Amino acid sequence: MRFFKNKYVIALIVATLVIFITMSIFGRNEDGTSVVGNITGVVVGGVQRVLTGAGNSIGSIGTYFSDVNRLTRENEEFRISEQQLRNDLRELAALRDENERLRRMLNLDENNPYLDLEAAKVIAQNPGNWYNTFTINKGTRHGIAVRQPVITAGNELVGYISAVGTNWARVTAIVDPTSAVGAMVVRSRDMGVVEGDVILGRSGQARLSHISRDTNIIVGDYVETSGMGGMYPRGILIGQVLEIRPEMQGLSQYAIIQTAVDFGRLTEVFVIKNPPDAVSGVED
Repeated sequence: MRFFKNKYVIALIVATLVIFITMSIFGRNEDGTSVVGNITGVVVGGVQRVLTGAGNSIGSIGTYFSDVNRLTRENEEFRISEQQLRNDLRELAALRDENERLRRMLNLDENNPYLDLEAAKVIAQNPGNWYNTFTINKGTRHGIAVRQPVITAGNELVGYISAVGTNWARVTAIVDPTSAVGAMVVRSRDMGVVEGDVILGRSGQARLSHISRDTNIIVGDYVETSGMGGMYPRGILIGQVLEIRPEMQGLSQYAIIQTAVDFGRLTEVFVIKNPPDAVSGVED
């Protein structure tokens, strides 16, 4: 106790502690850094690492949203390009169909130079009678008259004009029960009559009637107009034989004909204005 009461001893201890603390504070490690500086560096470095990691995370999030926006823009551009491509394909298809239609019209005119043809659009159909009749956009103003034959650009028989107005006309198809066309089997030259039928007409079919049991007709034969009867010119395609059946009496037979025309998709026709026996008539 007396030792600690000696003021010189106390002063020496205090001086020693001061020197030691001073050396600790201002002393340097082998790498040249102070102890306190080293501690401070550790603390600051840790904080910097945390801040750097946070910054990198924020940068990654920013990059993610930037990529999302870029992909969204590219997807929209692709969608627009795809739509444009679809539109171009539709236009090309329309041009191809128009070119085919014009080519068939040209062939029709070249193969039938004696026919006076009037092109017309189908503007109305009557679904109540399975397309047996429909309306076109040409009438008396264009030289259309009752009993004029109606064909397609492929020289396929559609029917005839059954009523006409100034700017319109009604066409009765060959599948209508009231229709009868003189016909000939192309291969065998056998004659008959193609008649409309209520049931068969629903499938675009008709009957080839009045053919004897000895007629040389087979499935697959083509049938065209014979020119008999005065209304239809000869050589217009009517359809193809699907089936041959005997009549009930057994003395004759008839054939089921699939017509060449798809009446459900018919959009354009040609009226023959100079058939052999056209009779003018007008309905207001």
